[in-house]
Amino acid sequence: MTSADVTINYNKSTAKYACSINGKKFNSGKPAYIEYMYRKLTGTKASFQTIMNMAEGKVEESVATKFDINKRFGFVEQLVKMVSTGVQASAIITGQGGLGKTYTVQKTLEAAGYTDCQTWLTFKLEQSLTRPKPTQWLRVTRLPRVCIVHCLS
Repeated sequence: MTSADVTINYNKSTAKYACSINGKKFNSGKPAYIEYMYRKLTGTKASFQTIMNMAEGKVEESVATKFDINKRFGFVEQLVKMVSTGVQASAIITGQGGLGKTYTVQKTLEAAGYTDCQTWLTFKLEQSLTRPKPTQWLRVTRLPRVCIVHCLS
């Protein structure tokens, strides 16, 4: 999460929050508007509670700091094992290119005894996952598969 200068005070007489985010001041009685302004002014989405915690000086622990890279790839290995044993029907693994998603999936499938990993893998190269096409995931639904999506933005 990006660091932002956040001050929020609740005024009981007006039933509104007096907010200042990175020097921009505004008043609002709606938490959704405060979330909107935070996103507009910082470029980062955050919940109202997270913004209030920032105003109080509390720092939330992000996933990146809570779980190191080895632990996160351990989660990917566990998910792929679940797909290969039939516990889970499919998996979609996303992230920037070059992180090691494909290597981890192939290594895990080969350790499970699958020699032709290409029958299990579907590769997608997408600009953004915010607006997936309706046909984007069709190949994933028929057979147990692992879909690896390399996000460019």
